Amino acid sequence: MENVMADLLHQAKAGSQAAFDTLLKEYDPLIQSMTERYAAEGEAEDIRQEAIIAFYHAVLSYDSSMNHVTFGLYAKVCIRNRIISHIRKLQNASVVLHPCELPESGEPFLHYQKKMAEVQGHTVDPEQEAVDRESYYSLLKMINESLTPGEKDVFRLYIAGKPYKEIAALLNRTEKSVDNAVFRIKSKVKRLI
Repeated sequence: MENVMADLLHQAKAGSQAAFDTLLKEYDPLIQSMTERYAAEGEAEDIRQEAIIAFYHAVLSYDSSMNHVTFGLYAKVCIRNRIISHIRKLQNASVVLHPCELPESGEPFLHYQKKMAEVQGHTVDPEQEAVDRESYYSLLKMINESLTPGEKDVFRLYIAGKPYKEIAALLNRTEKSVDNAVFRIKSKVKRLI
């Protein structure tokens, strides 16, 4: 079995996607247990993504000449360290941004909607404006209740018009994790509408 594992590691380092997929499948229980151990409720997807990235780096950096350290132990340490680092970054970003609640004010959106009606030559009906305002706040509340704290941070910056690169820098995350968070947010919002 050790020879098979060593061969798979060698092939994966050489760029074989099939070898990496086989290794990933073999070590999925480890990745899953580490994800469950560290993931707060609702944040498991981000933690799992970080675990898989750490596993990939472990495959690439493992030195088989380390006779006293098995690949499994090496991968476990790499995954744990990356997850802990990710959690610390999120906690530091949360302290700076004071997350968790989305902005209650829908004024920029409602102001834009009113201006668009005026540009199109429509008069703004006060009754319709009140209904729109109530609908907006209701939707905002549903979104707020369905997102994880990390997704709320991304959502606030995303609706403020920030590009992925800037969001990633502000939250100490990768652009890919921001992209994944936006995808999950859009999916949740689509289900709500």
